Amino acid sequence: DTRISNALNYLVTKQNTAAYGHIVANISLGCLPGGFACQACTAVIQPAIDAALTAGIVVVAAAGNDGPTANTVNRPAACEGVIPVTASDSIDALASFSSRGPEVAASGLAAPGSGLTSTTLGGMSRGGLNGTSFASPIVAGAAALVLSRKPTATVTLLNNEVKTILRGTADNIGLASTSQGAGRLDL
Repeated sequence: DTRISNALNYLVTKQNTAAYGHIVANISLGCLPGGFACQACTAVIQPAIDAALTAGIVVVAAAGNDGPTANTVNRPAACEGVIPVTASDSIDALASFSSRGPEVAASGLAAPGSGLTSTTLGGMSRGGLNGTSFASPIVAGAAALVLSRKPTATVTLLNNEVKTILRGTADNIGLASTSQGAGRLDL
């Protein structure tokens, strides 16, 4: 919790500076509340998320890979103000491993996160990668594109225009809102 909080607080100091401009935070980690040493949004993480949003930072997080059970959105994706991201597959179904829950319905999106190809640290291509940690950076990148086109967009806990645009342009792929949120990312 402290490391996540420190990272978000560091980003607040860099937001809208000449060297960094607008910042979008992608958090591709998490834990299932109630699991090993994992609690709901704590007094350490939520204030850091609130500070990031107050500074205008869009916060995107992987929903987790604890599906197919309901109500499995990991923290910090389940925290207030965060855009939680689930993983869809190549036929626009929810990936079986993807977490899901009411937090996704209220604030989230789905994005490709199954059978992806990426590179290793050595630069070699590797296919067949799966996880909401691959889906959330796609949404974070889309959020950055929105900010590049609309640099004055309001980003706060109660009014996040970037989230509204992403969710408003998402394609409904016919899944439950707890699985797809507003739909699959389509920017």
